[in-house]
Amino acid sequence: MIEEHLSKAGLALWPKPDQADVTMLKYPVPTSHKSRTLKLARERNLDIAGWYASPVHPLQGNDLAKVDYHSGSCPKAEDMIKQFVYLPTGLTLNKRSLEAMVRIICNN
Repeated sequence: MIEEHLSKAGLALWPKPDQADVTMLKYPVPTSHKSRTLKLARERNLDIAGWYASPVHPLQGNDLAKVDYHSGSCPKAEDMIKQFVYLPTGLTLNKRSLEAMVRIICNN
């Protein structure tokens, strides 16, 4: 259902190797306005997640030094994190909420 709605909206699908049997906890979707997308989702009580704040998430503050991470250490991963939101894949997902989530992603 997710891939069908994303395709209809012209959004990119997550690549899956033919030989893989993939079960996703959340479906990654690129967006150029992650923070605005997440804000609108919260306002509408929709389960769009941001998940990662850094390549070493959930570490933050002083714990970042323990893994020798600082902002700019992993520019490619940091850029990816800024671009992706995640849709739910569980049984609670229904067509109406998925359509609302896709509209938010497309309109941002």
